[in-house]
Amino acid sequence: MPKIKAQDLYHVMEDLEILYNGLETESKSTSEPSVETEKKSHLNHLIRFLKQEYNETIEKQNKTIEKKTVSFDMLWVFYTKGLEVWYKCDISSQQIGGTILSTEKVVKTTNFEKVSFFVIFIKVVDYDGHGFKHCYVKRQIEEFNGEKSFSDLSVVPFRFSESRDFLKETIYCIGKKFFELAANRHFMEYTGSLFRWTKVNGCYEIEAIRADGRVMIDLKSFATMNPGYLMRNAKPPNPLKQLDPIANKGKGCIFLCYGPPGTGKTLTAESVAELLKRPLWTIGVHELGTDLAKMEQQLVKILNIAFTWKAVLLLDEADIYFEKRTSGNAKRNAMTGIFLRHLEYYQGILFLTTNRVMSFDDAFRSRITMCFHYPKLVPEKRKEIWKNFIDGAGLDLNADDFSKYELNGREIRNVLHIAQTLAEGNNEGITKDHVIKVIRIAQEF
Repeated sequence: MPKIKAQDLYHVMEDLEILYNGLETESKSTSEPSVETEKKSHLNHLIRFLKQEYNETIEKQNKTIEKKTVSFDMLWVFYTKGLEVWYKCDISSQQIGGTILSTEKVVKTTNFEKVSFFVIFIKVVDYDGHGFKHCYVKRQIEEFNGEKSFSDLSVVPFRFSESRDFLKETIYCIGKKFFELAANRHFMEYTGSLFRWTKVNGCYEIEAIRADGRVMIDLKSFATMNPGYLMRNAKPPNPLKQLDPIANKGKGCIFLCYGPPGTGKTLTAESVAELLKRPLWTIGVHELGTDLAKMEQQLVKILNIAFTWKAVLLLDEADIYFEKRTSGNAKRNAMTGIFLRHLEYYQGILFLTTNRVMSFDDAFRSRITMCFHYPKLVPEKRKEIWKNFIDGAGLDLNADDFSKYELNGREIRNVLHIAQTLAEGNNEGITKDHVIKVIRIAQEF
């Protein structure tokens, strides 16, 4: 037989009293006994029992409402089903609003000690790559001594929040922005923090990264790349229909940029993306790995999403995957074969950069749309690069003074940056001497 907890009845005691008063009014309009009279009698006994049983709790509740501070043993009284609450996201610290689904008190053993927790299950709205759905998040409040302000707890009822209307408006604006961005793909400028999970000693930790530039917002593709990350507590969605960008052979544009470091290979891909007004997605070898099964799975995901975004894809320093196949290295040969198969059918724009074109497998040459050679910089070219960086930074320097030094484009940029920092540290304007000093240190290294 189903049972009802006394605490659940306490939560609806006001509703029981309203129901009783309604029956009382109805009974006064008729003198004949009825079933309603019996209901009224049972309700009266139940309400009297609850008030007697929870007399001390009622007094504490009234004091808590007045002071807006609560003890751990009184949390169950205020955190009731359907209550509107808010909490801060563990990752971004932004406020998130929701309603309570249920609560429970649990005891856990931590550091060989038993500790009580008040667990709250909160219903929120999230996006799973297909649509907006309800799911729940689990928050907990560790047992504490004395009383705490509601605002100091990890889950705060709106009714006890300062500036409640302003807080609701803030959360509404956050939700509205999320709604606008979640359902479609957006290529946007962004300044702020990005967060990613990193595995440290077998455990996942959240790492915050400062971002200032262009980003791609695409939750559907994110869900594909990170299965199970979103909506972990919701019902599993239907499998994503696989987008297939490799339906036709040889319809992509694959460019090979080869030459020494710092000669403009990466800049070419950036410039093409800028000209076409498309996102640039740079992939490093570490993101693909060398495990054959995982590498192919990750490569397919990246090609699919890059094609969906209409992005310019840049595979940087890709030598390991394109080296000539030999009879003595089966794993290397398999990696090369995987790339050959998928690149041949890729229909997007792909840039490959390498410093060692002579080591490329011959089969790759037939898959390349066009090759660009970037020779070692000569003084005239170095002068142009110096001038571009100097003019771009608004510095009072002469490019002729530095073009004789054998530096590549990346090194020139770094030298100017360090020289500026050095000058600022001495409260001076940057001069030729600052730059030459940094160049000599760099060349010694």
